[in-house]
Amino acid sequence: MLNKNSEYAVQFTAHELKIIFMQDLDYYKNNPNLNFKVRPGYGYNKFYLDWVDGSYDMSLQALIHFIMFERNLFKRIVSKETYRKLSPFMKKNPEGLFDFYDHDVQDGELVDKIEWLLINFIRCLFKANGLEFQNDDYNSDAQFSHISSCAVFENIIVSRKFYQDFNDYIKTNNLNDDEIEQLSVIFNNTSDLKGLLYLSESLLKKYTELSKKIVEISITRANKNSELSKIAFFYKETF
Repeated sequence: MLNKNSEYAVQFTAHELKIIFMQDLDYYKNNPNLNFKVRPGYGYNKFYLDWVDGSYDMSLQALIHFIMFERNLFKRIVSKETYRKLSPFMKKNPEGLFDFYDHDVQDGELVDKIEWLLINFIRCLFKANGLEFQNDDYNSDAQFSHISSCAVFENIIVSRKFYQDFNDYIKTNNLNDDEIEQLSVIFNNTSDLKGLLYLSESLLKKYTELSKKIVEISITRANKNSELSKIAFFYKETF
């Protein structure tokens, strides 16, 4: 599960990536056969947003790492011991890939998860603007189900309007299996307890069991005797 610091890191980096993407969007709409090269002022200042095939140099993953390093986001999310080794490595080896797994498996898994979310976010921006990736590996690494594609995914990561949008959506639509699976990804990976309880309320009439599951998760994450904990227990008693 993403905690508040790692959730903030995703939101901040997604916002930066969107600004970088939008600055060059018109040019690449007119030249759709070119790789999406950007010069964002991070790292060595040359990256390709559609390079994610495992070659780290100038890739989207490299840009994500530089944003998170230069904006002190890694410092907020990885262990102190890992960060002490990361900082000199990034300065001495700007084109090299720091292996978080070599230092802390939990840090490695967290960074992988954040990369995955941000790669999908960029894929959604491409798709929403009529662009396709030139690299097949990118698409295979970035599969996302219907409910999260573009607008909904962007809202939960960047603007947090997801819960209101979802409440409107559920009034007139039935969820398919992919959408239910994506909801599971969301409520298993957010620390936004208010959002979780709002989501449970939206689902209550049509998807009671799913609503119950979200309430149970909220109870385990809320601080004992906090206002949110009391609300979660109240919801549980209504089932």
